Amino acid sequence: MSDDWIESYLSAGKAVVAAKKLAKKLIKPGVSYLEIANSCEEEIINQGCELSFPINMSLNEFAAHYSPSIDDPTLVPNKGLLKIDLGSHYDGYIADSAITFNIDNDPKLQNYIDAAQEALDGAIAIFKPGTKLYEVGEVIADKIHNHGLRPIRNLGGHELKQYILHAGPLFLI
Repeated sequence: MSDDWIESYLSAGKAVVAAKKLAKKLIKPGVSYLEIANSCEEEIINQGCELSFPINMSLNEFAAHYSPSIDDPTLVPNKGLLKIDLGSHYDGYIADSAITFNIDNDPKLQNYIDAAQEALDGAIAIFKPGTKLYEVGEVIADKIHNHGLRPIRNLGGHELKQYILHAGPLFLI
């Protein structure tokens, strides 16, 4: 295998980053989910990549997997947490990433975003060959507990392979 796959993953990742930056500019109360979805998906394509799945947009307690339909009237509300999950691929090498927006900058809701970011940063800091999955889970749980919150149990992760979004075993954290 050549190093081309690395460049393909990087291209896919850059497209998702560009779409997330665009989402940050677009998400405001009263903007339609469909406008956000179409614009973000178009940005991925403009970056030279293809979609690996339709955009997922979820509000508050809905964790994931809502994609606006072609005639969807849903608008961004005045408050709450809106999660955006985007995926792109370049030559089948997939980038899958999500971001959460605090629509009205509510400090209580910001605590959830801050806890998740610190948990991610903590996991990345210890992630290297030989790190056990439970060690990653412990770091994530500790960071979330430090914010007075409880981590979700049985949250899964998955491997990415060329043209396979949910490859390999499901990793429960």
